[in-house]
Amino acid sequence: MFPSLWISLIALIISLAVLVKGADLFLGAASKIAKHFGISEFIIGLTVVSVGTSLPELATAITASFAKTPEIIMGNIIGSNIANIGLVLGITLIFVTVLIKKHEFDRIYIMLLSILLFALFASDLQISRFEAAILLASFLLYFGGFFKVREKIKHYKQYFSSALELRGLLSLKKLREIRAARKKMHAGERISKKLAREAYLYEMVRESAVLVAGIVLIIVGSKFTIDSAVDLAFFLNAPQVIVAALLIAVGTSLPELFVNLTGIKKGYTKMVLGTILGSNIFNILAIIGIAGIISPIAITKSTLTFLIPAMLIFSFILFFILRRGHKIGRMEGISLTVLYVLFLLGLLSSSF
Repeated sequence: MFPSLWISLIALIISLAVLVKGADLFLGAASKIAKHFGISEFIIGLTVVSVGTSLPELATAITASFAKTPEIIMGNIIGSNIANIGLVLGITLIFVTVLIKKHEFDRIYIMLLSILLFALFASDLQISRFEAAILLASFLLYFGGFFKVREKIKHYKQYFSSALELRGLLSLKKLREIRAARKKMHAGERISKKLAREAYLYEMVRESAVLVAGIVLIIVGSKFTIDSAVDLAFFLNAPQVIVAALLIAVGTSLPELFVNLTGIKKGYTKMVLGTILGSNIFNILAIIGIAGIISPIAITKSTLTFLIPAMLIFSFILFFILRRGHKIGRMEGISLTVLYVLFLLGLLSSSF
């Protein structure tokens, strides 16, 4: 795609900058929308944030399915899950201490069961369409358990109708009135019900637009990050297996890293663990499920004997780290990061 090594490097830097901005917009909007619906930061991390930051993996997997390149799917998904734990969570914990609550710890069981189910299906060197459908159905059951739609139905109706109500109807004067009303609401002052409703609708539409813009920037930034990384590997004459399991996996995991680092900066530390667990569950159940339904996924022996065992090891290490105490911090972060470096060295040695 890019004609030279230096252009690829410049493209990589620009793509990373786009990712940072997209993560900043996305995280802020997701957190505000969560508060409007009365959803905790941890749940929004497990759902909206984790799914949104996994869209690059989903796009890559779908493209690879149509292109009949299953090794890209496996290298990307498994490598991303390992990178999420060893690189993303490891680096994040170096900068922040995360408190673990019981309901948060329970979520890792879902991740472990998802990975074990995937490993069982992969043991015959193929993920069939039937097995992929089971993975996707499992994700839908998992995801549906978080949102009690019946309890929130009036809020969702109000949310979807707001886009139609406000489209082309807001003058500059009305915008100023609504912004003033929002300030009064935040200050605890009383305003009319009509103005309060307009202020609520305006804020929801505005944050939804910011959320969508953030997702778009994350997807575009991730795509060009992957493209430039692949070109760099080509110009540097690096093995293709490293591109699939290392560069592409790290590239598609960058949104999680930037969302976490941006969240730390803004004080959203409760989203850190939820984002990692939710993203790994989405990668295994939803992405492999969708890709496998499009086209059965062939599993190579190296994937079965090295990558899948490595993913299981990292997942169980995270389980035991979380089980040890009610908080994790710098020591755990350093340990996970060192283990990820050892994984990369093992990947390089097995590749060559």
